[in-house]
Amino acid sequence: MGTLQRDDSHRMNRDNHDAAELPSKRRSIPKLVIRRYEAKDSAEVIPLYIECTLEYAWPASKWAFRHPSNISLILFCAVLIFAFTVSLLYMALVIFALLSMIYFACREYYADQVRMKLRTAMGDINKYFLETPGACFWVAECQGKVVGMVGLRPSSEETDTTCQMFHLNTAPPFRRRGIGKKLVETVLQFAKDYGYKVCTLETTSMHHGARRLFMKMGFRLHSEYDPTYLGGWVNWFSKLTLLKFNQDV
Repeated sequence: MGTLQRDDSHRMNRDNHDAAELPSKRRSIPKLVIRRYEAKDSAEVIPLYIECTLEYAWPASKWAFRHPSNISLILFCAVLIFAFTVSLLYMALVIFALLSMIYFACREYYADQVRMKLRTAMGDINKYFLETPGACFWVAECQGKVVGMVGLRPSSEETDTTCQMFHLNTAPPFRRRGIGKKLVETVLQFAKDYGYKVCTLETTSMHHGARRLFMKMGFRLHSEYDPTYLGGWVNWFSKLTLLKFNQDV
C-alpha cells in the first residue's frame, strides 16, 4: 500500500510539473511587431525568403519519388536495362540517375522561383510593393529580428477590386506560433480598408501547412493547374501543381 501511495504521489507531482511546463511551450512570441517593410530589412528579408522557398525541394522530392508515374518509369527503365545487360550495377545506376533527376527537377522548380522573384518583386520591394497604389509589404519582427513577411499587390489577372497575397513566409524556429495568422490578418484588413472585394493567392501542392492556414482563415480553393513557365522535364518529374485560393474581403 505504501508503494502504491508513493507511486501515485510521484505521478501527481510529475503531472503537475508537466502542466506547469505546458504554457511555456505554447506561449506566444514576446514583443512581436508587424510593421511596414523598410529598406534596412532587405538584409534579413531576402535570405529568409530564399531559405523558406528552397527548403521545400527535399520534401517535394520525397513526394515525387512515390508518385505512381515516376515509380512506373523507374521500374520500367530498371527492368529494361537489366534485360539488356544482366547487370545489377547498371540497373542500380539507372535507378540512381532517375532519382537524381527527380530531385534536381524539384529543386529547379523552387530555385527558378527564387531567381525569377529576385529579378522582379523581391529584388525591388519598394518599387513593386511600397510605391504601387494598393500594395504593401509587411515584416514580422521579434526582438529586433525579422521572423516573417508577406506582401499584397493588385491582381494582374483580375478586376480592379481584386488583390493578391504574395510571399507569406515565417522563419522555421518561429513557426506554429501564430505569426502566419497575424500576417494574413494584416493583409486582409489592409485589403478591406483599401476597398478590395476579393483576395487571391497561389501556393504549391507541397505547402501543406500554408494550405491548412488559408482554409482555416476562410480561403477557398478556386483552381489547380500545372505551371507553364518551367521546362517540360521539370514539370514532368516534379509533379508539382499550383493551387489558387480566393476569399471575399
